[in-house]
Amino acid sequence: MKLLTFAHRAEAQAFHDKFDLKSCGENLFLNQDFMLLVTGEGLFEAMSECMKVLTLHPEISEVYNLGIVGNLGSQKLDEVASIRSVYAHDSSSPLFKSFTTSDPSASIDLLSFSQRVKDSQTKEKLALFAPLVDREAWAIGFVANRFKRPFYVFKYISDDADENTQCHFIKDSAFLYSQKLLSFFLNFHSGPQNEEEEERQLPEGLYFTRAQKLLYFKYQNLLETLGKEIPSEEIKKIMLLDITPKQKTGQLLNLMKELINPMTSIMQEELGKFLKPFTQIGAQVKTDNELESSELLIQYKIRNQSDIDRLKRGLELFDIKQFERFFEGEF
Repeated sequence: MKLLTFAHRAEAQAFHDKFDLKSCGENLFLNQDFMLLVTGEGLFEAMSECMKVLTLHPEISEVYNLGIVGNLGSQKLDEVASIRSVYAHDSSSPLFKSFTTSDPSASIDLLSFSQRVKDSQTKEKLALFAPLVDREAWAIGFVANRFKRPFYVFKYISDDADENTQCHFIKDSAFLYSQKLLSFFLNFHSGPQNEEEEERQLPEGLYFTRAQKLLYFKYQNLLETLGKEIPSEEIKKIMLLDITPKQKTGQLLNLMKELINPMTSIMQEELGKFLKPFTQIGAQVKTDNELESSELLIQYKIRNQSDIDRLKRGLELFDIKQFERFFEGEF
């Protein structure tokens, strides 16, 4: 089940109508596939309401934050943007932690501010952190990260955030903005409509689940936009691997993701160096997929004293302080 979060009811109206959602509590609506939450405006309100829903509904598999944002820079107005990373700033200073969404094609960052931006001086100060501003996305990201759920942010850029903001006009146009958000949301989750044509576009010799097909076409469109192609020699290497067709598909998708964002590959390589004391002794180590948290889950089978000694040695060699600095951006 997908959780859709909005600050205001008007922003959610098109989703409510499209998915025929029924009330199941105060500001909470659902059907068999979606749950929609109206959080109210502000970091504290959004965090509190989202935390409550995710605690009571573990069946939620993905979290989305949708709504209207103000422009701090030179972004084009009247468009919907998928957000890459969200930051936060209270009335006096920025908050330390940031959250990256699960959309690899996103390229625009967003700042969640504790107050409405009402003057050019505040706008100029906040523009140093991100080109867009809202009041909730960071809080939703905080909760999604805490519950280990994929997190997406889609925002309609309505106006410039300063003293010229026309709040009444934005409020009156909220349903139109909601329709544009819905259209973007539906397109984000749609793939090629003709199944025969879809199959012809997929590489031969691989097995794609429906989710992998959607991801493949999304990555392919983004690579075309970036003017990049998958090196044929890399595809040949994948096809020669002694693994199942579905596993080869996974390798191909990872390659495409690295081509889109090379920094991900660099960070994964550095992460592997840190974990070497554990992987060398046969331990399985699980880390945060989004590389936001430094928490580790280590699985290791102990059969005798030698296994205990190897694990102790691995723990001694593991530099936890340096590992934490890696997650703070020092690598």
